[in-house]
Formats: sequence, structure tokens, C-alpha cells
Amino acid sequence: MSHIDNGAEFRHDVNQSTFISGEPVNRSFPWGVLVSPFIFIAGLTIALSFIWMIFAIIDRWLSPPKLPRSVVAPLPTIELVNVAVPEPVPELAP
Repeated sequence: MSHIDNGAEFRHDVNQSTFISGEPVNRSFPWGVLVSPFIFIAGLTIALSFIWMIFAIIDRWLSPPKLPRSVVAPLPTIELVNVAVPEPVPELAP
């Protein structure tokens, strides 16, 4: 198929194996079409994780300092209480 456009001739054939310049057409599998979405998703994930990390650092800087648990509320201790052991009741003799 050929036509004249502004005095220049353009030929295009879908099934031709070379360009007009004579260079061979690369008909290998388009791996970029399959791989590029995964690269995009990986890059987006890394970018969002860095943004999340920056917000976490800013949040940590703006929040009040956290005291150790022992200062805020000491853990309860088990108190040993002396329980009086009742004396045995003497058996009733007939």
C-alpha cells in the first residue's frame, strides 16, 4: 500500500520483514509489555513504603515522649499473705 502525502511516499506493509530503510523488524516477544506493569507496581510499592516511613518518623517526632512501663504503671506484685491454719478439731470421744 502506498500513497502520496505532501510529496513524500510512505509505504507500509504489516507483513514485511524489513523497514523501508532496510533494517530488519524485530519480531521477538514483547517482554516489556509483560514486565513493565510488575516493575511499575514494585516501584510504586517502594515509593509508598518510603512515604509511610517518613510519616512515621514525623509522627514519632511530634508525639510526646513515651515513658517506660515501670514508670507509668508498675506491674502488680504478688503479696504473700500469712494465712492462719486452723487447729484440728479434737475428735469427740464417746
